[in-house]
Amino acid sequence: MIELDFFYPLNDPNALAYQLICFDTKACWKILLDGELLGSFEKQNNAWKKLTGEWVNDDFIVAAGNLIDAQAYNRLPNEICTRWEKQIAEVIAESDHSYLVICKADINFAAFTKIFSRFIPGLLKDEWEITFKIYSHDFNEDLELVTRMDLRRERAFY
Repeated sequence: MIELDFFYPLNDPNALAYQLICFDTKACWKILLDGELLGSFEKQNNAWKKLTGEWVNDDFIVAAGNLIDAQAYNRLPNEICTRWEKQIAEVIAESDHSYLVICKADINFAAFTKIFSRFIPGLLKDEWEITFKIYSHDFNEDLELVTRMDLRRERAFY
């Protein structure tokens, strides 16, 4: 689940704090205010479109969509796959602070995780802690890496 705080109207000291929630990376976004569901929207053909919510105007949807597009979790999986295209089969964003990394077959898992651990903090743009659950292609080996920009610590998990 990904949850973002969104203050609207923009640049207004009296703006309301909405929550934008997405339960799956392929699902639509929900708009909440004080826990009440107000509407939903999604990206269709590279444009943000309202799905539900009578009061939701186009300016709100565009501004909320711009906030979502600016988040690192949207581009980080692709950056990781591009950087390690020979080692990584897939990266899945579980949320803005948790990612699954599935390695390809025929790589040295231990060597790759050491390299990944050393260099991934340089790709991070967010200031909060991010967890990478790294798996071998057959899920027989795994490593959990908890890191943030230029800080890292790792622990095995089962």
